[in-house]
This record gives sequence, C-alpha cells and structure tokens, in this order.
Amino acid sequence: MIRKTMLFRNLVDNVAKNLGLYSVGVLLLVLQRAAFEAAPILVGSMAFIIAYSSVYVINDILDFAEDAIDPEKTKRKPLARGSVERSEAVRIYLVLLALGLLLSTFLGALFLVVILFLLVVNVVYSVPLITSQKAGSLKLKHTMMRWPLVLMMQFLKILLPWTTTAQLASFPFLFAFGLSLLYVILFRGYKENLTVGESVKYEPILPIITITVFLSSLLVHPGPVFQAMIMGYLLAGIAIFWKSRIIDRKVLRIAPVYIVIGIIVLLIAMTYI
Repeated sequence: MIRKTMLFRNLVDNVAKNLGLYSVGVLLLVLQRAAFEAAPILVGSMAFIIAYSSVYVINDILDFAEDAIDPEKTKRKPLARGSVERSEAVRIYLVLLALGLLLSTFLGALFLVVILFLLVVNVVYSVPLITSQKAGSLKLKHTMMRWPLVLMMQFLKILLPWTTTAQLASFPFLFAFGLSLLYVILFRGYKENLTVGESVKYEPILPIITITVFLSSLLVHPGPVFQAMIMGYLLAGIAIFWKSRIIDRKVLRIAPVYIVIGIIVLLIAMTYI
C-alpha cells in the first residue's frame, strides 16, 4: 500500500509545503522564546502530515470523473490514470485518516480539534456543491470563497504546533495572519500562472492589507525586532524572485536554500539580541 500511496503526486509534492508552514509555527515558538517540548512538536508534525495527506487522496477520488478526461491530469494523478483502483484509493484515504487522527489524540484535545477543523475546511473546499451534466461540478474552490478558506487553512497550519504547548495565549496571531495573507497572494499567482511580481500587483489592496497587518503585529506582539527581520527577509525573497513564476526551475532550486539560510540567520541573531 505504501507504493500505491507514493503515486499520489499531490500528496508527495505538498509534504514539503505543509511541513514548511508547520515549521513556521515552530520557528515562532523559538523566536517568542516560548516553553515547549521537542517530542510533542515532532509527533505533531507526523500526525499533521499523515492526517492532512488524506485530503489529497479524497480530492482525487472526488475529482475522478473530470480528471479522467483531462490528458494533463491523467499524467499526474494515478487514480485518473488507472494506476490505482478506486477501492485502493479509499483504503489509502481511510488508513491515512485513521492513523493521523490516532496520533493526534496523544497530543491533546485542542490539537485534535484543529486537525479535524483543517480536514473539514478542506473537504468543504473540495466537495462539489452542485453537479449537473451541463454545468459540471461547482466547488467552493472555483468561487470567491476559496481565498478565505485557503487563508484559514494556512493560518491553522501555523497555529498547530502551538496547540501542543501551554503558551497559546502568546501566539502572535497578527503575524501568523499576515504570513497567511502573503501565502494567499502567492498561491493565487501560482494558480493563475503569474510571476511573483504579477501576483503582488494582481490586486493591490491585498498586499496593502498584508503590510498593515504586519506593521500592526510589530506594535501588538513581543519580539518586534525578530518580526521586522522576518518581514525584511520575506520582502527580499519577493524581490529576488520578482520576475519568476513559482513553478520555475530557478525558484524550485533556489527557494529551499534561501529558506534554510534565512532560518540559520534568524537563529544566530537570537543569540545576540
């Protein structure tokens, strides 16, 4: 079953992204100098990735009919291509879901509630609201409601590691909200096949709101120096990749190195500030 599971490209490709967002929450714990234990954080990352991976499988199951007639999607999706049977996909979905939720129960009620809410929001995002022969399937991800839902999902992923600690009251919610808004800006550009610069300029009001949220966070939450450093780091990254598309090979090669360097610099800075 493991071999069949690995065929789900969306599942595999999104592990790094989801771990990245979870790691942002962990980094905020470190920067805020919040008390936490490593073991629950690590188990939480496993529980999150396993449980959340189930949504990519159920999405392929729900989208099977339309994916099967799309030549591009049949190249990427094993269920549409016939490499995985529908019954096998259902079993993979149930195993991932059950194992992820089981691990989540060991991390407390709040962690489990956030995981369940993430799964429900993603299903609401993907399940067809209306299906007809003429109009096809209407889903929230094809409406303006998709952006608030995407925003909510990213915010919860950043929040998740904090639910394993007793420091939730000090969670920098405005800063996490700003990061989630930035994700929406870039994700929308990715979906529209825009460059990073085009994504930022696509709807100017959203970047203005994002900057306002970040600046408000400097005044509300502790650690303004670190927040300012992260903001500068993010702006530098946007400037570097301004003319590139997120799926460009240049971005895919350089971005991981850029992220690692940024984390190292922030951790070193902590010892001097």
